[in-house]
Amino acid sequence: MQKLFLTQLSENDLEELVEKCLTKVLQAHKPPSDHDPEELLTIEQVVKMLHISKPTLHTWKKQGILPFERMGRRVYFKRGAVMAAMKSINLKNS
Repeated sequence: MQKLFLTQLSENDLEELVEKCLTKVLQAHKPPSDHDPEELLTIEQVVKMLHISKPTLHTWKKQGILPFERMGRRVYFKRGAVMAAMKSINLKNS
């Protein structure tokens, strides 16, 4: 059972508390910037990273929107190429 505490906070204390909470949440959802652009990603990883469906990814692959590499029967995407393609799409739509 959760405990409920009632307390008085000054406006500044409340602002600090909210800021700390928001910073914590934003940091948890911030994509790491230290990823290797040459890292190979699987279809599942790209789908999750871009929040798209597998059919959408397949369509983008066929249309040449997302470059890919084959290793045997497996398909991989370079992280840097995926990020560059997404930036290119965003610039065209702006």
